[in-house]
Amino acid sequence: MKPEVSVIMPVYNMESYLKEAVDSILRQSFENFELIVVDDASTDRSWDVLCTYYDSRLICLRNVENIGNYSSRNKGMRVAKGKYICVMDADDIAFPDRIEKQFEYMEQHPGVLACGCQFICIGIDHTYPRPLKYQDIRLQLLKDNRFLHPSLFIRASVLKELGGYDERYRYSSDYDLACRLALKGEIVNMPDVLMRYRIHNAQISSAYRSEQKQYAHEIRQKYQLEMIRRFKSLDNDMPDSEDMQYSVIGEIIFYCHCGKLLNSQFWTKIAEKLAYKLLEHIKSLSIEQQQFVMNEIKSGLCYLQRNGFIQDILGLYDKQNREIKQNAEIVFWESEIQSYQAWYNGNLPMLYNTPCPSLEQKVTGDSLLQSAILTWTELHQIPKYLNDLDVDRNCFRGKKVLDVGCGPIPSAMCFEKAEIYGVDPLISNYEKAGFPLYLYPNVHFIESGAEAIPIEDHFFDVILSVNAIDHVDDLEKVSRELRRVAKPDCMFLMHVHYHKETVPEPIEINDSIFFHLFGWVKGIKVKKRSRRSFTSIAREGEEFVLWSNL
Repeated sequence: MKPEVSVIMPVYNMESYLKEAVDSILRQSFENFELIVVDDASTDRSWDVLCTYYDSRLICLRNVENIGNYSSRNKGMRVAKGKYICVMDADDIAFPDRIEKQFEYMEQHPGVLACGCQFICIGIDHTYPRPLKYQDIRLQLLKDNRFLHPSLFIRASVLKELGGYDERYRYSSDYDLACRLALKGEIVNMPDVLMRYRIHNAQISSAYRSEQKQYAHEIRQKYQLEMIRRFKSLDNDMPDSEDMQYSVIGEIIFYCHCGKLLNSQFWTKIAEKLAYKLLEHIKSLSIEQQQFVMNEIKSGLCYLQRNGFIQDILGLYDKQNREIKQNAEIVFWESEIQSYQAWYNGNLPMLYNTPCPSLEQKVTGDSLLQSAILTWTELHQIPKYLNDLDVDRNCFRGKKVLDVGCGPIPSAMCFEKAEIYGVDPLISNYEKAGFPLYLYPNVHFIESGAEAIPIEDHFFDVILSVNAIDHVDDLEKVSRELRRVAKPDCMFLMHVHYHKETVPEPIEINDSIFFHLFGWVKGIKVKKRSRRSFTSIAREGEEFVLWSNL
């Protein structure tokens, strides 16, 4: 008689648990099944355990070499004769009525493609409830796998139509299969507890955690994109994989589309809740971790902004991003203070390719910090500014000079007989970090972003910046504001670092972008470009470019 159910159980080095697993299937209340066990070239006594059985329902296959868990399942599936495929692991235990109950359910629900069940963890005797309804499962798969894989009971025709397990995902193909089943049709979890699930170190999920996460990320992203495609409004564009690099953003994008397509605040509220939760998570991280996450989600946030989703919350992300950027800058400058003092004392022989000062070179101030900063200014900052801008000290005599992003050491003070203004949004933070800004009484510090400078129109004779313009929040606004405060014949010099965007340096600039923004400057052109500035060497694919009209 042809079996109604084919139970497929791959085995690799499971001699300790295999007998319990096999016995739990052979003792099922439902009898019309076959148990196909595929020994994946075990090196322990697993095969010997299988050889102790004499049961016509048991079919044992043995791989010559180890081909992997899911490849072995596909091998078992190819010889299966049953109407249903019952998934089973060699270290778990099925309740005696498992097959009977799942078979009856599938027979009574011909529209269901597959069903799982609830389970108890061996040694813990605790259940971890799985969602029951198709809609809940389909949504929760956006986050992770919501099935206990060895509890699945699948129509064989559907599994074969899907091509079985995708063997590319060596350690996460069960998640991929669940997603593909959910995209094809209805899948459910039964409320019955029908399995005892064992957790131990030899499992795939324990032994190959890193690879499993990588595969799961790819599977999750693919599933999220397909779900978004099915629920996307025609007037919105599709996100790409870069937009959904961070998985929670994929969920947020999906629920935003659901809310719009279904004209329902219910789904939009879910998106907003996830966005708030992610924001709170980001705030709890270290500065380095915050920078990493903001880099990961930046493209997704841009997608949400471009498509008009959750605008109020995106404003909070913009605010948080500015805070992260400022905090990163503060941490950087606090560490710089320590470096300056170590360099001054000779404990740091070289700082940014500048040798520590000799006794004759040292400038003496009222404290070690003052002495270190004043000496660093003379030996590094001033030569760097003059070199990077390709000018001399006397070129701006009698001129009003604006230094954009002046930092805590206003190097533009090197210009003789010039009236220096330094604009920077972190002035008070530099003071909190310990920088003695009172050392520069002749510099007019303006605590402001370059997007809104509190200065009258056409005020400055000279506008300059050294490796700072890529730190601003909005380069378009900066361009318009500098045009407003510049005199018609303003001298203009910007030493710019071309690089990929980061959180503290979020602006990616190239020749085309720069000229588009600052082409209003009379006579502006590239004066020099190099991978080397005064003391720095740019990474591969980056360069330093001096734009000037002098």
